[in-house]
Amino acid sequence: MLSHNMRHTGKTHAVMILSAFGIGVLILILTIHTPFSIGCLFKLITGLPCPACGLTTSFVLASQLDFIGAITTNILFLPIIVGMATYLFCAIQDAFFSKQKIGQLNAALNKWYIIIPAILLTITSWVYNIFQPWSS
Repeated sequence: MLSHNMRHTGKTHAVMILSAFGIGVLILILTIHTPFSIGCLFKLITGLPCPACGLTTSFVLASQLDFIGAITTNILFLPIIVGMATYLFCAIQDAFFSKQKIGQLNAALNKWYIIIPAILLTITSWVYNIFQPWSS
């Protein structure tokens, strides 16, 4: 049986994740429907695209149901969207059913066989972004 403090912490994390998801959706809506554009600070300073360059475009394409375009714009879109959906599902379970799924998910993801491929995928995405014609 979980203590009251552990259940409260799980609900706090769930609310934080749901809030972050809501802020992300708000930023996406502002990016799509207004002239505001959030540029890449890394690219502004270094002249090189960061591994995440193109993710905003990927999310815009996905919101237009162009999932192939979203994935080809930045390959990190796929694991990020799967991760976001998984965390959102776990956060909802934690918030409403006190299941402690986020803690279980974090423990499962904190393994070398998950972390090393994630790092390699990020480096691969970065190299891919650097050599794309739209990155100059």
